Amino acid sequence: MRTSKHEGYKDAGHDKDFKPAKSLNRKVKADFPHLSDYIEKKKCRKGEDGAVIIEPRNFLTNPPKEGEVGKGTSFGGNLPHMPDPFDTKREILRKERLDHESKVQEKPWSQMVKRRDTFAPVKEVFGTDVALPKVEEVLKGQDPPPHSPLHDKPFKPSNPPKRGYNKTIDKFPPYKEDPLKFVERKKPVEGEEERPKFKPTHSKKTMPMVPVATNIRNLKTEFPSIFRRL
Repeated sequence: MRTSKHEGYKDAGHDKDFKPAKSLNRKVKADFPHLSDYIEKKKCRKGEDGAVIIEPRNFLTNPPKEGEVGKGTSFGGNLPHMPDPFDTKREILRKERLDHESKVQEKPWSQMVKRRDTFAPVKEVFGTDVALPKVEEVLKGQDPPPHSPLHDKPFKPSNPPKRGYNKTIDKFPPYKEDPLKFVERKKPVEGEEERPKFKPTHSKKTMPMVPVATNIRNLKTEFPSIFRRL
């Protein structure tokens, strides 16, 4: 490990401190030329005789005057004072409402189409257009009185059931038992021809796909000596 010793260079036989060699500044050529961001144009403000050229004056405006009303301060002269009542807005709305009410007619607006009843009134549909018999009041705990019929014919339903046994047109069908099914094995009989077995059709078969390796054109290209004509 290097130690720090005061004036240690004198022990090595030198009377001066270590000084590195002089480094030379080398110019490096850039790959691209330098391009400035903008070109500053310098304007010469002196003439040929060396005198400074004075530029024209800026735009001048004429602001409004301040102070008393007089000449040059307004176009129409002195403006008179106009009082503004506190209820001006309310009075304007009141005049507009009265003007609107004066133009409204007495009868409200109505359509020309009037409501009319149906072809058959509701009372005729429900049968309430005739006088109904008075319903007698029934006290609690008493049986209601029997109603007297309005006519002398008995009640007849609109669609009576059919006549016959069990209200049907024909007689009741007789009972039939459900026979049991037994599986019997058929034995071949000598002298009789056997029944031909079921054969599926061949219309659903497709043409086999020729692979690329066994294609004739590829085989001729790969093995030309085999297919050479003698």
